[in-house]
Amino acid sequence: MCGTRAILTSFDVTTGKFQGQLGQLPLNQHTTLEDVRKRFPTSGQQANVDAPGQPGVTVSLHYIYQGQPTEGALRLHFEHGRLVDVDFWFSC
Repeated sequence: MCGTRAILTSFDVTTGKFQGQLGQLPLNQHTTLEDVRKRFPTSGQQANVDAPGQPGVTVSLHYIYQGQPTEGALRLHFEHGRLVDVDFWFSC
């Protein structure tokens, strides 16, 4: 929190209280890994299986600045093929 402003770094979509929009793609509890792979085929193919003991798959959609990818990414975490949370990631 910075004064009266907060910085959102992630949100959970499983309860239905929070959702987002990425172009025409809704980011909610109904969003599937296949939905993301259809709209973002390169990132979808490069999805990372999570570490042992942590079920799921993470898709990283890198931010583009002046036509170049940055070190930051929107990370979409899926379990059983459904979106569970969205993380706004930047390297330190």
